[in-house]
Amino acid sequence: MNEYGPSLNMSLNISLSVMLLALVVPGLGLSPSMLISQVTLSQLLEEMSKLMQTNSTATQQVPEIVPSSACTDDPQTRDCSKVVENDLCFADSFYTRYCCRSCTLAGKIPVFGPHLGQEVEAPLKVKITSDKERYLRGSDMNVTCLATGYPAPEIYWFQDDDEISSLKKYQEDVTDVGGILTRTVRSDLIVRNYTELRYIVKFKCIAINRERTAYAQKEIRIDNAEINIYPRQGIFKSSQDPVITCVIKGINLGNATWNMPYTLRHGAFTIVESRREENGMTVIQSNVTIFSAQLSDIPEMFGLKCSSTNETYRDLGVVKEVYIIKDVEISSNCTDSNSETCYEYRKNCNDIMKNHCCKTCTLMNHTRNNPYGYLGDIISVSAYGDRSRAYGDKVSIKCYTTCTYGKQDVRWYKDGEEISNSDGYYIKDEFELEMYFWQGVSELIILNVRVKDVGIYKCRVTHGQKTDEDSVLVRFNEYGNIGY
Repeated sequence: MNEYGPSLNMSLNISLSVMLLALVVPGLGLSPSMLISQVTLSQLLEEMSKLMQTNSTATQQVPEIVPSSACTDDPQTRDCSKVVENDLCFADSFYTRYCCRSCTLAGKIPVFGPHLGQEVEAPLKVKITSDKERYLRGSDMNVTCLATGYPAPEIYWFQDDDEISSLKKYQEDVTDVGGILTRTVRSDLIVRNYTELRYIVKFKCIAINRERTAYAQKEIRIDNAEINIYPRQGIFKSSQDPVITCVIKGINLGNATWNMPYTLRHGAFTIVESRREENGMTVIQSNVTIFSAQLSDIPEMFGLKCSSTNETYRDLGVVKEVYIIKDVEISSNCTDSNSETCYEYRKNCNDIMKNHCCKTCTLMNHTRNNPYGYLGDIISVSAYGDRSRAYGDKVSIKCYTTCTYGKQDVRWYKDGEEISNSDGYYIKDEFELEMYFWQGVSELIILNVRVKDVGIYKCRVTHGQKTDEDSVLVRFNEYGNIGY
């Protein structure tokens, strides 16, 4: 370049560059008709810089994810966004089957792979419970069925092998408990004034959806008498004279009788009994008053048993544990979230329970048989193999764990070598805090079982210094099926 402007060669290069820029990127503001004299070097360099930046940005753009045509979301659910948000996308799970498109677009699973052809179905789980195991004839019964699955299941009932829902024999209250993709449905069967002449009644709840059916059943004992002892919580301070009340209700009762411990010498208690008729039944009320001042040693713990003298009701006898402790000061903020539940689990005052049952645990800490010393922290483990499977099938081994003092750590081993989510294995853990215990289920899935997969599979559970384990032997039988 000279002082008067660009040289001839440079001018030709600039002109050529202007023409090329206009052809390649027409939107840059330069046209082939522009004269060389109208373009300065700085303009050209600026336009070329813009071109390079445009190409660089295009290169850095992430390719758009396009799911396979075989990868769709089930049109019957609107929960796929929740599946993604809660990180439930797994390449071999039923969540992926029903929400394949959403999981793929979220980058949770690959666009292509074996999961596109999977037929994993959502399990249908059914559980049946009742508020009591035995009922007095003529009383009301409440039986509850919980069913979880996808699509949302429906529930119907059987009694003693006869279907009863269509007959509207009893009241059935249905509630949608909710869930992500899978739904939990609750059905409460309410039986009023049960007087049928049976001593055992069997209820079965059946859950059904378009994929499958499942059921659970429960037998309930019907008695002609019942015995209850009050109060429910049997912890008393030594400044009190505890009164324990036994109530027997039924027909042909005989009399109430108490089995007293040898530690209660004569004169340390009195018994007062009354009898009345109520709704065609006899009610006996027997009160035992214990004189704490007559006890030789405090703290004291003993069991009292109340029964009927009618031999027919011998197995109905109820034992009440009574704790008498020295007076203890309990602060106003030391309470129980549920006094009956806390007392029921009084022998398991771990750190979790203390947060919910401060009062009960404080009182139990002053009893003679301090539960911290003999029950304390516990881990238990049980491992089981699923039903028999054929060569190449998916094999499931489940490890059921209980831990009293914190969420446990579960690890799987094959022939001594630790297993992870790879090499044909998939591990899924579920934990739930239930009645101050951490209940857990760890499932090890062998995705495509081969001969190389046979061996000893061990589930090891650890929390702090506590460890427990159980194992399952996986092997092929002579017919080519997996056994345990």
